[in-house]
Amino acid sequence: MKKKTIPALALAYFGNLMAGTGVCLVFFAFFSAFFDFFIGTIVIQIVFLLIYGAFGYSVLWRRGNADNNLVHFGHIEKDLTKGFRVGLLGVLPYLLMDGALLLSKAGLIPNWLWIFKILNTPYIALLNLCLSTGDIANHSWLAAAYPLLLHLFVILLAGAAYLIGFHGISLLEKMVYQKVRKK
Repeated sequence: MKKKTIPALALAYFGNLMAGTGVCLVFFAFFSAFFDFFIGTIVIQIVFLLIYGAFGYSVLWRRGNADNNLVHFGHIEKDLTKGFRVGLLGVLPYLLMDGALLLSKAGLIPNWLWIFKILNTPYIALLNLCLSTGDIANHSWLAAAYPLLLHLFVILLAGAAYLIGFHGISLLEKMVYQKVRKK
């Protein structure tokens, strides 16, 4: 695997997150009726975060695993913060969307809450907790700023995925393969 710059990794990470958002959007179209039930909402939100996280996780896990090899052979310096820096760059488009939502709340641009929710489908149940109606003007400033907090997930996911990959820990292997006890 070639050495990638942090902006290139962030772009790949963001692209995978958008693919995850697309998958969540398709699932939302089919399972939106379950949002009428409290338990259904919780289950679907957890499934959405798992799907979304899996798409973003793969890019940085592979990069962390490859960087470990490059560090072993002296091609690059060890940098365990790389995943968090990629996450910070990867979250910038989301922060721009959050800024536009705040501008919409201020009345400087038209209301686009429904488009914002579509672009943030992986967080749809969590967004509906604070932003339940279709007009952002009906919500408090704190509720309008709430999505900023949700996007910390993207940064933390990036950092964790890189670190797990760097240390060669495969979550899939841990879930699928189990050690057989010798009697």
